[in-house]
Amino acid sequence: MKDLEINKVTDVNPIYTIGHSNHTLEEFIDLLQENKITALVDVRSMPYSKVFSHFNREQLKDTLSYKNIKYLFMGQELGGRPSGAEYYNEGTVDYEKVAGSQEFRNGIDRLLKGKMDYTIALLCSEKDPLNCHRMLLVSKELVKLGVPVKHILFDGKIETNQETEERLLKATNINQTLFNSDSEENEMIEEAYKKRSSEVAYNKPANKVEKVLVKEDDNKYNKPITLYTIGFTKKTAEQFFETLRKNEVKKLIDTRLNNTSQMAGFTKKGDLKYFLRAILNIDYVHKPELAPTNDILKAYQRKEITWEEYEVKYLNLISARGVENLLSPEDIDKSCLLCSEHKPDHCHRRLLAEYLKSKWGNLIIKHL
Repeated sequence: MKDLEINKVTDVNPIYTIGHSNHTLEEFIDLLQENKITALVDVRSMPYSKVFSHFNREQLKDTLSYKNIKYLFMGQELGGRPSGAEYYNEGTVDYEKVAGSQEFRNGIDRLLKGKMDYTIALLCSEKDPLNCHRMLLVSKELVKLGVPVKHILFDGKIETNQETEERLLKATNINQTLFNSDSEENEMIEEAYKKRSSEVAYNKPANKVEKVLVKEDDNKYNKPITLYTIGFTKKTAEQFFETLRKNEVKKLIDTRLNNTSQMAGFTKKGDLKYFLRAILNIDYVHKPELAPTNDILKAYQRKEITWEEYEVKYLNLISARGVENLLSPEDIDKSCLLCSEHKPDHCHRRLLAEYLKSKWGNLIIKHL
């Protein structure tokens, strides 16, 4: 597909990759600084860790800023868990299909432009690049374009992508000989990529959302918890903040994809965080992973899909993201999901709340 082609690069500046695994924050920062990384590009589809919270998107970004390292989230463009059903074969992500998408190619193009000004490291969670799409998908495509790729291993050693490919051949039991031609060797490496990718690529059971919504979960949360939702449109600032105050909301969780335009009024991200702290002394957190993708949102706004189709797409999306594992019932209690719609009926905040109830059980939902 010629319209997706990107010209090969001519400079020799490498792009690095790194997996945060179970590193302490100090160990992780040291590895970045030792390799003079100036920009960390997060290619996790879900940029959060329930166990190692210091690698959560917002916290990591703030920490890196103090170390003069730029942070950029590109999990939507370069992540290993795409939302579209067209990228899956029987529930398993097909990396070749992802690599052929316009969104992925746009992400690669941004990396090529960014590497002219920064020393970039791609971040994912897996300890070994052999088990991660950062090598099997993203690095593979970068190397095709002539970009040198180096992997920062857990112990700090640097491994070139060629060295990783040698391990890949051994891991997939594809044996080279001294007498292989270049074309035969390339075919063997390609076969190894396909084999390894099929083994480690993200897999989700077919019809996962439908099963979740109709089947009782065996691991319900027993303690009653209350989750509020609210939309800011058709509310004055006084009505909005007083509603939160009267209901003793402890935290506002912003589930909007876009929250910085003038249309957001008094709920623009930067202003809202200040207002909530100054007026009500409550916490604010923006969680875009709870929002629909821009493609899904635009399709509904343009009336290209019905609300019923929107529901299915959104529920499949948050199921694939495993949002119930990115949040905890204890953290959600007395929190409020924020979106823009005045009423919850045709808003993803209602779908999200009901989805969490189906996972956790004893959840009381109140729409403000």
